[in-house]
Amino acid sequence: MLPYTYRRASQIQTDHVVALGAARRGGAYAWTPQRRLEYANDLDVLLAVDKQTNYDKGSRTADKWRPPRRAY
Repeated sequence: MLPYTYRRASQIQTDHVVALGAARRGGAYAWTPQRRLEYANDLDVLLAVDKQTNYDKGSRTADKWRPPRRAY
């Protein structure tokens, strides 16, 4: 859970569970433009995360990056 407060709102970003770049490398390149748009906006694959963690993850896949909190 993020320690959300109004003063820290700029530190929260929306992240894809599987980054768009990783999805594309994993086969999404073959999807239709409409399917890619649907994936990019699918609420089931979006998470609120802190900005630094999102930057650290980039478009890495699960085998290349793990969240800093082991509980995840």
